[in-house]
Amino acid sequence: MEVGKCPVCSKKADKTCSACHSVSYCSSDHQKRHWKEHKKTCRIYLVKKNDVFGRYLVAARDITAGTIILNDAPLAYGPKQNTRPICLGCYKILDGTYTCSKCHLPMCSLSCEEEPAHAENECQVFQRCKSIPKVSNFVDHHPIYESIVTVRCLMLRDRSLKLWQALNQMEPHNEIRKGMIELWHRNQVNTVEFLRSRCNMESFDEDCIHSVLGFCDVNSFEIRSHGVEICGIYPNVCLMAHDCISNTHHSVTEDYRMVVRASVPIKKGEMITTVYTHTLDGTLERRQYIKESKFFDCVCKRCADPTELGTHLSSIKCQKGRCTGYLTPVNPLDKDVNWTCDNCENKLPVQKVQKLVGEIKEEMDAIKEGESLIPSLENLLEKHSEITVHKNHYLMISIVHSLSELYGRTKGWLIDDLSTNLLRRKEQHCRDLLQVLDIIEPGMTRIRGLTMYELHAALYFIAQREFTNDAMTADELKVQLDTVLQLLRDAQEILLFDCPNTPEGVIAKTIDESINGVNQVIKHCCNTTERTDT
Repeated sequence: MEVGKCPVCSKKADKTCSACHSVSYCSSDHQKRHWKEHKKTCRIYLVKKNDVFGRYLVAARDITAGTIILNDAPLAYGPKQNTRPICLGCYKILDGTYTCSKCHLPMCSLSCEEEPAHAENECQVFQRCKSIPKVSNFVDHHPIYESIVTVRCLMLRDRSLKLWQALNQMEPHNEIRKGMIELWHRNQVNTVEFLRSRCNMESFDEDCIHSVLGFCDVNSFEIRSHGVEICGIYPNVCLMAHDCISNTHHSVTEDYRMVVRASVPIKKGEMITTVYTHTLDGTLERRQYIKESKFFDCVCKRCADPTELGTHLSSIKCQKGRCTGYLTPVNPLDKDVNWTCDNCENKLPVQKVQKLVGEIKEEMDAIKEGESLIPSLENLLEKHSEITVHKNHYLMISIVHSLSELYGRTKGWLIDDLSTNLLRRKEQHCRDLLQVLDIIEPGMTRIRGLTMYELHAALYFIAQREFTNDAMTADELKVQLDTVLQLLRDAQEILLFDCPNTPEGVIAKTIDESINGVNQVIKHCCNTTERTDT
């Protein structure tokens, strides 16, 4: 439809759709008459393009937190390149007891064998294969799984020209990837030559297959499925630009659609962003991952700030004399620059910073699972927090994050077993984590929902014990339990975004019962009428 021309009467029009600005109307009446047709394509975002980001999305109107921005079907999905053998129908881990009757790849069952994603793609291709590598080891990586998503993408060419064109609008970064000699050679042998020489896919030239491999490398998103991480290629989601403090978060439905919601309010004209890396990593680690996997240098405001917007997620404690300062990079966008103290003249080469961080990582990796896990992590926190690194250093926050969930959920440390002091320790870990999340992952995000859920448990049990021990009045108990109820409601609102069969979705379903339980305590102990959750 031509902007400036009314689609109802073809007359000149100067009133545009306030949501997407992609269609114009001569009058409000004609806009109402056209809505039934236009609502199918009306969007709350616009696609723009520049030399820095390529194609990217901006808000076409003000967007409130929690609003769905995209509900995107995948062009293709399947196992990540480095994966152990998994079922190509349901993506569960396999034991080798069943194989596909047609292509002889290991599967779960006949129903998985008949799943269209498998039956209409690699199953057809591998049936024509001159010889297919046997899968006998179900623990380690197997090279045949490197080609699955590529095959599923290639099959789009003859199945749907529209989807094939959507795939080819993505950026493969072939020239950069050619310079990564080991990766390029591995793709050449395990995928390109395998598909062309052994699977009779000569109609696809080498450049085409390498490009599809690049589309998958650069544009895929991780999907959690049955405890295994797979990946999907989403044509609209991939248009969102990266920012280390993004304004959206996404979840995946049972049929692998990706739903993108605003995690914070987004103003009209603002860029709609996602994050390609783990937000709880430090700047050196995030920028290295993005460079190696997405082939660009992140220069967002968090990466450009030596203190990571005051969080100090990478800051090292100065070791010069009795100095109380912290070492941060002079220019965080230069990975080789010296780190300097914000309180004295002390400098430290980045190599020594990396060595120090690496040593702490080794200590963390050496900690074993079991009943001693919590004391070991607490000891490591005591050893390094404000001694070696800032208390908010990303390695310390990683420990804090783990402890916030482990207290109350670990054998020997279940919630009923915890002393009041240990419950307060859990509370403090939750609050410390939330304080950092307020800056680096604000709004309605999964990790915030989970942390609020953990915090509610600590506050609830502390309140119950203090009231029982006459250390808290009924009025004080009511105030505390009102806080607990709000945490539960806020957590549920976020966690309900996730698929019901995910751990987050399961927690969300149990929250109604928790809310009812808290209301019963309020009614019984505080002599008030039961509240109804709205």
